[in-house]
Amino acid sequence: MGIGNRRKEIKDLRQLAVMLEEENRRLKSILGGIYAGGDSQSDLQVLLKVLEICGTGFIIKPFGHTNVILSPRAAEILGLRTEHDISVDVIKNLIPPEDRIFFDKALINAERQDKYSEMEFKIARTEPEGREFRIIALQVDTLRYHEENRTDAVIFTVTDVTGQDKIKRDLLKAREKADDLEKNKSMLLKHISHEIRTPMNAIIGYSELLNIGNMSYDQRIEYVNTIKEQGLYLLRLIDDMSEFARMETGKVRINKSPCNIELLLNEVVTICNRHKAISNKSHLVISVNYPEEREIVTYTDSGRLQQLIIGLVRHSINHTTKGFIEIGYRYGTENKIEFYIKDTSAGRSRDQIRKSFTDELTYFGKYEGSGLELTISRNLVKLLGGKMWIESVPDQGSTYSFTIPYEEVPDTYHEVLPEEEFRIPPYRWKDKVVLIVEDEDVNFKFLEAVLHETDVQILRANTGLQAIELCRSSIKIDLILMDIKLPGLNGLEATKKIREFNQETPIIAQSAFILEDERDVCLEVGINDYIDKPINIKEFFEKVDKFLRES
Repeated sequence: MGIGNRRKEIKDLRQLAVMLEEENRRLKSILGGIYAGGDSQSDLQVLLKVLEICGTGFIIKPFGHTNVILSPRAAEILGLRTEHDISVDVIKNLIPPEDRIFFDKALINAERQDKYSEMEFKIARTEPEGREFRIIALQVDTLRYHEENRTDAVIFTVTDVTGQDKIKRDLLKAREKADDLEKNKSMLLKHISHEIRTPMNAIIGYSELLNIGNMSYDQRIEYVNTIKEQGLYLLRLIDDMSEFARMETGKVRINKSPCNIELLLNEVVTICNRHKAISNKSHLVISVNYPEEREIVTYTDSGRLQQLIIGLVRHSINHTTKGFIEIGYRYGTENKIEFYIKDTSAGRSRDQIRKSFTDELTYFGKYEGSGLELTISRNLVKLLGGKMWIESVPDQGSTYSFTIPYEEVPDTYHEVLPEEEFRIPPYRWKDKVVLIVEDEDVNFKFLEAVLHETDVQILRANTGLQAIELCRSSIKIDLILMDIKLPGLNGLEATKKIREFNQETPIIAQSAFILEDERDVCLEVGINDYIDKPINIKEFFEKVDKFLRES
């Protein structure tokens, strides 16, 4: 570097030092005007304007003075008017009495130049609409200025943190909710095994019994019906487990239909008697106390209502060692139906009832069952528009009560009569070819059996890649039944590839987990329709026939 360049740098540095010194004198002049109460009002306004831009209020109390100087922002935050002199006591009186001792201490520390203080208070401002509460952050320190005829002062900065406080509270609630969800997840993983094994035990056991040849036709029918019932119960159980975490968010759907309470409870007793037998509690008596007005038909979600009552009865079975369980209902006041499940269990105290909802798994972990019955039941009651309560006496038993709204069946609702029950029509698709894309043998064989009498020609692809190859071949395919969950290339990705060269062949997606948002994704990639697993045979034939007739 040359000497000329270095001299230029030194000159620039000197000019910068002069500018900084001038700025320093200007700031001292501004502060001097504040403390001395002098004529530097323009300088004071400049400083206050800077503070206003920063959104921070500014209060100055010179040593030995009782009055203070407030910036407009500070006055706005505190809800004060600056037409009159403002004393320290006026500001102090805004603070709750129990917190004023901290304000006094901070002021003393500042005047003694001991330490900096930071506080947060809730204050009440008087507004035209009434009292308004705000959260303010107050910082107190000493502003030192040592020149002739100048005094030190206590400086307060005031910030309205009401919004920040709300954000903090919202974040705390969100964290608590996340912790609860994590706790629920752990509970589900811990107890789902037992809940699944109970119906699976019946399904596997009765399936093995069906392999025994020396039994009557009626016995076989009974075992088949039991397997079907336990399969449906297992499906409902899995649905409940998957929906449990969503119940609090209100995303669980309610599907209303006419519900005959008496018929529903008859089914409940049948199902619960089987659970009673499986639980080795056949000695318990389950009965229904029917009211005089037995033919009560309401418009509600009968599946959810049945699930709710079964859950409470199973809870009573799990906690009752001897005696009885009674189910009852009546048409109550305020257009509501009131149900109760009464048992002769050990009962529990009020504190134990509270724990049964807040920490049910921990408290009742020694009993049979998932431990989630009451929590799920409470959420179901809420979904159905009712309320739930428990009455219990130690050593005398418990009664679980809940209400649901009574709603008349709409005139427009069409109830399916027995003669309208589904019978498979004689479909004949002899000249049609259906490609079934399914990796699970049991699922493929089921579809093959369903389509057996239709004379349709069936092709199978075990993977998405095989499906693409078959679609590229010279074989004319009239319909594709596409499983979504496939090894490697899944059904959605395979459909995208097929649609790149084939826009005509209709595709029906089949999946065990098609949710509302996933249905939209199916349509976006080129799938024409979808059907949920387990497959409803009536719906299946209607959709297949629709596309094969159009092809």
